[in-house]
Amino acid sequence: MISRILSSALTLAMMAIGTAQAGNVDYRVWYFDDDGFHQEGDISYGPGPALVRPSWACGRRVGSPDYYRWVDGYGNTMSSANLSQDVHVWLPGKGCPYNALTIKYRDGSQTFAHQPGASYMEISTSSGGGWIDAQGKIPACNCLPNFPIKVSANWKLVPSISSSLKADLADPRRQTRVLAALRDLQYRMDELGTSLGERIAQRRRSPLGDREQSVQSVENAATDALALAAREASLCTDAAGSRQYTLAYAACGRAEAAVAVADRLAEEVQSVIAPQPGE
Repeated sequence: MISRILSSALTLAMMAIGTAQAGNVDYRVWYFDDDGFHQEGDISYGPGPALVRPSWACGRRVGSPDYYRWVDGYGNTMSSANLSQDVHVWLPGKGCPYNALTIKYRDGSQTFAHQPGASYMEISTSSGGGWIDAQGKIPACNCLPNFPIKVSANWKLVPSISSSLKADLADPRRQTRVLAALRDLQYRMDELGTSLGERIAQRRRSPLGDREQSVQSVENAATDALALAAREASLCTDAAGSRQYTLAYAACGRAEAAVAVADRLAEEVQSVIAPQPGE
């Protein structure tokens, strides 16, 4: 009976976690923030701080977005829909084509008017993005050649190990044998954070001019995601040690998702710091 109840609870946990799209980055385009943390025109990764806009930028491109949703001040979805092409978030500024926050498809075929009462538009994508100039182009960058931001083997190992351990946590026959492996996973996630921190410190020895603060904001978001992953991995290990396997499964799922987001952000850093011919 207990096993059936546990299995049912784990199934619900797996269904809830399974609705998240691991590896996606959720951009938020802010109109107002009741907490006063964001201002109109801020663009952030999730609830994090606003990305730093280069002085020449007139907006930001969100590449290959999956969907958007309008969200109220309580985090409730007011409306949502799929997206079919790149989105440009235009911001006002000197020499820029729009004098107010404007969200449009890249080809200009559709404008997404602010839904009254919405605090922000959230745009989900598993692809990259970039700051655009007044012509809607991403300019050339004489940046860093041959500098990998991801050097740790754990970038590839952690997702597969985590997936396997989640399956073990969901199986009552294997739950009691996973503690040592969970400790190893926690160590690997900690190592990822250390490795990324070292690479970022090394990268910052070569400043990128007026792109530097913008790149740093993405690096900081990736660092924060790995810190969250480490905390959730610790919660997963502790819960499994206390035989709270439903809680352990949920925490490991959140850790895995946070690593996937960090991986996506690190890839964006890589795409920005590599030399670019421009459009």
